[in-house]
Amino acid sequence: MNGDAKNFSSVQTFIEVMPDIKHLVTQPNAINNIPSNILKLIAWVVDTVPLEGMIIEKVSLDQYKRETAGIDSKQSKISDPNYVFKITYTQDHPGYKSWETLVRNKEVTLGFHGSAFENYHSIIRNGLDNSFGKDTSLFGDGIYLSEDRDVAFSFLKCGPNYYQNSLFGKQVGCIVCAEVIKDPQHVRVSTDQAALSGISLSDSKLPKGYIVVESNEYVCIRYILVYEHFMGTTRKKTNFCVLCMIAYVLLLMYFSLVRSSTVQFF
Repeated sequence: MNGDAKNFSSVQTFIEVMPDIKHLVTQPNAINNIPSNILKLIAWVVDTVPLEGMIIEKVSLDQYKRETAGIDSKQSKISDPNYVFKITYTQDHPGYKSWETLVRNKEVTLGFHGSAFENYHSIIRNGLDNSFGKDTSLFGDGIYLSEDRDVAFSFLKCGPNYYQNSLFGKQVGCIVCAEVIKDPQHVRVSTDQAALSGISLSDSKLPKGYIVVESNEYVCIRYILVYEHFMGTTRKKTNFCVLCMIAYVLLLMYFSLVRSSTVQFF
């Protein structure tokens, strides 16, 4: 950190000169030649303490769709991920008992959250946090999610993947799929969706499908959706009006050529 600013250039430099993990494993003495700043970065990346009680496994897209059927089944193929990682919690996880107590005898819904790729190291280990993004919150403090995966997809911000041997490619993006407890004291939804979601506390200012969770304990990450080789913030749909204009121009050019005496001569 440089004061309150993140020093991404230094981190990128460290990552570029960081030895391959396989090299560190097979050559234990190699770690003695690594500068202390890079050692700190390696320790931060591989720190397993926040991951205790958390099982992360890769599942197929078909399995993910089966498990979220009726909630995420309506989504378009535009936001289908390349990889899906399912997160399961055990009693060893720090937040497990709190979540089990809160969710008891209450209904849950799924919410999707798109964020910048560099935030996911913290998100996976610490969960979604309503203390971030307060300066840019348009509809009050809270964790912003949507019942529509396509909406979350539009907020996805890809990031460079500096690790050369990664299967994910040079640009990666992620979306969180989380369970949200339907609690009117801590969760706000748009007025249009209030009746459908079973959440009595609605907010007429919220766009349709939005969910704002004001307490971290009422949201629990269940899936991480990964998009590989991702080169933009959104995948734009084809504009029908633009296609019509192009077709119209081509037709004008065609008729102009047909009426041309030179073309008729040849």
